[in-house]
Amino acid sequence: MRIALQTIYTQSWKHIADIVLRNFWEYADRHGYRFVVKELDNIEPLNLGYKKIEEIQHLFKEKICDIVFQVDLDIVFTNKNIPIERFIDEYHDAFITNTVNGINCGAFVIKDTGWSYDFLNWLMKQKGKEGMYCEQDAWVAYMKEYPKSPIKIVGHPSFNSFNYSLYPEHSHITKREDGNWHEGDLLLHLPGISMEQREKILKEKIWNTK
Repeated sequence: MRIALQTIYTQSWKHIADIVLRNFWEYADRHGYRFVVKELDNIEPLNLGYKKIEEIQHLFKEKICDIVFQVDLDIVFTNKNIPIERFIDEYHDAFITNTVNGINCGAFVIKDTGWSYDFLNWLMKQKGKEGMYCEQDAWVAYMKEYPKSPIKIVGHPSFNSFNYSLYPEHSHITKREDGNWHEGDLLLHLPGISMEQREKILKEKIWNTK
């Protein structure tokens, strides 16, 4: 089972890449995963989500790996000893987590299967349609249309934890079982905050991560 850890980013995020990419590489290297990273010219932020899907399609088409663990750049691996295989089973083909706002595509896992070939193509066909502003919108639409698909919503703690204290409207969420990050969790994801906050927190966490 060949696993690739993949992230893509635009040039405007290079200062964040300079902070986290070694952390990503160390996690991948520890578990024998291929680390795939791609820097893109600046594009519309919402198009970046569909670009992630294109890059996954490329990895599968070229038979580079059997499974992709796709992560956004505003992530830090805080417990590099946890393999992503811990959250994968033989009964599903894609794995994602819920947040207080629904599923989140900042971190997900997908296998190279006949189903995933059709699924990724379906996602790409949604690009440009009304309401399909990013790949996450397309995932949500697919899961509503095909509720019995082989997509598993993985419970927490797993591979997409937030620090809800950073979001005043959600600061009441404190349990790791609800997706709130705690020491010992695999990773911390920092969406929806300022670049300055991200940079500060990422540096702090990387400094304290083994």
